[in-house]
Amino acid sequence: MGRSDGLFSAPTLLTASGLLFWNDVVEPFEHGDAFGWVALLRERKEIKVPESDADELAARLYSGEAMPALRVPERLKMEEVRPAAQFHLKITAPNSKYAYDARLLGRLTIEYQGQRVDGATGGRAIVDRERRQVVLRDLQAEAQAHARLYRLGFRITGITTVENGCWG
Repeated sequence: MGRSDGLFSAPTLLTASGLLFWNDVVEPFEHGDAFGWVALLRERKEIKVPESDADELAARLYSGEAMPALRVPERLKMEEVRPAAQFHLKITAPNSKYAYDARLLGRLTIEYQGQRVDGATGGRAIVDRERRQVVLRDLQAEAQAHARLYRLGFRITGITTVENGCWG
């Protein structure tokens, strides 16, 4: 898009579906799944945060669901790393309370540099404040692991929800 210098004030309309309307022109608009940020910045022009909350802001920005490339003050920058994901599946006996469903239960967790995350949690990154590192998750590999569980016959159970990562 060639008119990004006036992106937050000049366009007549921006849409979440990726269209940008100028006075007499419609152009594609790639917001990188961060349309919420674009809308916020169009409305407020800037985000002011007390100095005492700067580290918390950086952690939230880096770990958010969708985020365009960040340009943050040097003091807030964190090293971005992309380690390989290690998958762990813990299989347990079915819940005897529900005799009609005797399938084994599985809980998928993914490990990045010694930090485990639940296989069903969102977020594109894990922020390690001590190391000042952002561990970028391999969302494609995670999706492939979920697909493999599905092909193996596991299903998200009705007893538990996808939020707690149980497959039955």
